[in-house]
Amino acid sequence: MKPNTSLQKETPNSSTSSGIISNPKPLNASGSYDVIVCGSGPAGMGAPLACGVEGLRVLLLEQHGILGGMWTAGLVNPLFEFQKKGWLVDELVETLKNKNALHCSKAGFLTFDFKIMKLVLEELCGKYHV
Repeated sequence: MKPNTSLQKETPNSSTSSGIISNPKPLNASGSYDVIVCGSGPAGMGAPLACGVEGLRVLLLEQHGILGGMWTAGLVNPLFEFQKKGWLVDELVETLKNKNALHCSKAGFLTFDFKIMKLVLEELCGKYHV
């Protein structure tokens, strides 16, 4: 049997085998890309941004409709393991600081504003042509 490599289409508000109700939006992803990245969470944002810096054509797919994955759609706070991670994480933290979107909790954790995190990730994608 030949594998199906096309994007699956679902009818609006259809129930998947997992029982999750899905309301898919049309996807216009025609074109030529050097890299396709699925997911824009904490682990997924590095690849498309690094590829964009190098001038590669990148298609970034995100199922939740907002960038950030567990940071934004999953509402996961605080910002873990951010020190001495390198250019992307350093730029993200510095940008959040400049927008007054980072806060130190009473327990000493660095927390962030979810809405501003989403906007900063969008700005970074624009800056690096993702």
